Amino acid sequence: MSVAGGCKSDAVTLPSDYNKVTYKPVRLDASATGSSFAALAGLMGNPQPVVEGDKNLFETLQEVGGPTLFRIPEGYLCDYTLSGIFPNPAADPEVEASYNFSKIDTILQTAGAYPGVAAAAGDGFGPVKLSFQAIFDLGLDTCSVDGDGIQTGQGIVDVPRWTTVVVNALRHWNQSLLSASDLLVYKGARDFHVRHVEFISDPLGRGGFADMGAVVAAYRIFGQGVRDAFPSPATGGPAPIRLVAPSFALTAATEAESTIGAFLDALGGDAATLIDVIAFETVAESPQDAQDIAKAVRAVVDAKLPGTAIWLARLDVAEATVPSLPTQSLISETQRRTWSLAHGAFSVGTRIALQGVVDELGMWRLDRRYRTVTPTSTSVEESPMWRSTGKVLPATVAFKAANRLRGNGQKLLGVVYGDTTVEAGIVDAGTVESEKIWVAATLEAERPCPNDEENVCPMIRVLVANVESGAEARQVEYQVTLTGVNAGTRLVTARRSPVRSSSEDLNAEAPEQVALSEGVIAYRFASAVPGVDYVEFELGVSQ
Repeated sequence: MSVAGGCKSDAVTLPSDYNKVTYKPVRLDASATGSSFAALAGLMGNPQPVVEGDKNLFETLQEVGGPTLFRIPEGYLCDYTLSGIFPNPAADPEVEASYNFSKIDTILQTAGAYPGVAAAAGDGFGPVKLSFQAIFDLGLDTCSVDGDGIQTGQGIVDVPRWTTVVVNALRHWNQSLLSASDLLVYKGARDFHVRHVEFISDPLGRGGFADMGAVVAAYRIFGQGVRDAFPSPATGGPAPIRLVAPSFALTAATEAESTIGAFLDALGGDAATLIDVIAFETVAESPQDAQDIAKAVRAVVDAKLPGTAIWLARLDVAEATVPSLPTQSLISETQRRTWSLAHGAFSVGTRIALQGVVDELGMWRLDRRYRTVTPTSTSVEESPMWRSTGKVLPATVAFKAANRLRGNGQKLLGVVYGDTTVEAGIVDAGTVESEKIWVAATLEAERPCPNDEENVCPMIRVLVANVESGAEARQVEYQVTLTGVNAGTRLVTARRSPVRSSSEDLNAEAPEQVALSEGVIAYRFASAVPGVDYVEFELGVSQ
């Protein structure tokens, strides 16, 4: 990635609302293209509603560009985990009747039918991954759920027996991997394409393990058991089931070495054969915070197990950045939509911040509940993304905006974040911090012209996320300067689609003509805080 200049506050204007607008120049170099924009669009759960009366989100997900990862059963009740899948720990794990797949199958079936998941089951393992979290121990009494719907388990007591259950569950969900003799035993097998399996999330916390030694010993048995059951094909291709190492919960970049590094060191030579993906979780106060931790993980993995994929498997935003909604009966529509927009801006900013750092990112829940309530709880925390009716909220519109930079032969021009320090007296000093504005841009150079496919009309797409929240809503003005365009004499049309608390879709404002002078495009627009702006610059036919 190449970025010319940076994002500075080198000028301030004084509009009528004198203390509410700050001028933020953003400069990107369009002449130095890099890799593609990584989608990083993983989500918790599945499109199938769990709460009765909620709408299936299958089509809604497609309309907004779709996820790249379904991580299941994070956030669901204990019945959906191994505790409920194998409810009687004394039962025979080799007998199909010992398993209760009734609940977990309802969500895996819908996720497995999502476009791209079946393709992910092939050698390429893409573009959409379906990952099962092997949580928790066997038997319903080994899992508990608190008032917020957060699951907690205990350390695995009989690891070989537990591994057998995991392997047999994977056989149940991957009928196409079974031999004819296997099908006689696993008569209820389905083809849901669950080709990634994650060993225990937050093993030293909610996962219930007492120490790293126990985690390593259990993972070694688990990993070898899965490899033996689903070996690599004779042609030397990838193993049909990918192993995701335990997703350690990190609170700071310094913990990457003491957790993931220690795990890899203790696993020793087995790490190279028993790990396909390194996963971790974090609660971040800003995209910069998430990036710092992810970079530390990347450094550890590159040093100890180079070439291994990295997932920030679960990212939550800190309460200090986006506070929870108050009691549902007290939520106004303005509160709900502002809260959703703050989540959406954080999500987009983080997806920009993690470009080139992680290979996958998982955020939020796919049913309408941000956390599934317990059977006895009456509290409901809504999803930032949509209503129970499936109607989208601003966070989903922001998700759609970020997905516009995916694919279509686009190349990433660069990623910047802003030094938005401002002069005291214009805006209160300290109300905007350096990690609050994130910008990414892509170039689709070979784009055919509309209604004239013999010529090309390049498209430059710019995504701006301002993740400031908690302060009084205000306005900010951006100057986007694209240098190195070098496209001759062309008519440049700018179309901006702002994401605001009122947004229910990604709607473009009236197009504007923008000057292209000596390879430079300059475009200035007013925006909101927090907010997301998606801008397309179409370079018309050369004149």
